[in-house]
Amino acid sequence: VSDLQIALTYSAERKIKEAMKTLEGLIKIEPQTDIAEFASDYLAALKTAIKEWSIYLSLGYQYDDNVVSKPTTLIGVSAVDEISGKRDSAQVANMKLSWKPLLSGNLFIIGDFGIYTKNYFSSYKFDTTMSTITFTPGINLGKGFITLPLSYFHMWLNEREYMSLFSLTPTVSLQIAAGHIFQFSAGYGKREMLKYTVDADPNEDRDSNQYSISAGYFYPFKEKGVFYSKYEYMIDDTQGINWDSLSHRLSAGVVCPLTEKLILQIAGDHTWQNYRNINTYTGRGVKGFPETAEKRRDQIYSLTAGVIFEISKTLRTNLSYYHLRADSNFPIYDYKRNIYSVELSFSF
Repeated sequence: VSDLQIALTYSAERKIKEAMKTLEGLIKIEPQTDIAEFASDYLAALKTAIKEWSIYLSLGYQYDDNVVSKPTTLIGVSAVDEISGKRDSAQVANMKLSWKPLLSGNLFIIGDFGIYTKNYFSSYKFDTTMSTITFTPGINLGKGFITLPLSYFHMWLNEREYMSLFSLTPTVSLQIAAGHIFQFSAGYGKREMLKYTVDADPNEDRDSNQYSISAGYFYPFKEKGVFYSKYEYMIDDTQGINWDSLSHRLSAGVVCPLTEKLILQIAGDHTWQNYRNINTYTGRGVKGFPETAEKRRDQIYSLTAGVIFEISKTLRTNLSYYHLRADSNFPIYDYKRNIYSVELSFSF
């Protein structure tokens, strides 16, 4: 049985071993989902006889119909309008190593190291490598927990350093009523764009301080089933005035077992991103930018749907579809993208 509601009820009744078993089942559904991360944190919070080390490995294939984020309309720049090879296939690989030492009392610690690679068959300059290190101390509250995740993210593009991000996100998760779990967080992030371009326009500098607040809700149902939703508000305070923005993001998803071995996942989000300054490229006749001096406004929609088949306790396969629509009043940033994936994963 992998019912999150039952796990929380067991915990509240101090039936720690029973709660551990239910959470372990939920985590094995798909270690990369938000709900699995939530369950993993709670499992560590129970400070019981769990494995101190665990590893997740996956290898997959992707087909991407817009690798270069080509605009949906012609913008008058031949290098963009006539671009070829925007459709490509890629090999993807993912590894995550988790450390959960056993501590006395109500304190717990989670350490994670992950590395992800994407190698395109033809579009080599878009090959990506990303690594993440996260250290999460926390305290168990009985009907919830408090965590303080510290994370460092580093990204390489075409084997060259591209971006780094340090973040700190204090989070409170509580079961306020039976079967209803709420989560609240506030965060700070420091982003550095590591790719330097000679004579780059300083107004385009995306180095930034990021500030965010969020509220989330989880509702478990049946075995392995859960609905979740989240609202996030973010300030991206960039060095260059063209990228300084405020955004609101709403997201929701459901994990629903179809059979004992087959699980359906559906998730979507909508982001309203409003840039705070008049873009310096507008009103100057620059192709792809508005003819009048104005601020950029984006609405970004995404949808993910997939099925997971559990071949065994440690082996599973995942088929998924991802759609992204960036609807911008700046034609150069207005585009669509679809990604189809198949993945085989192993965890122990």
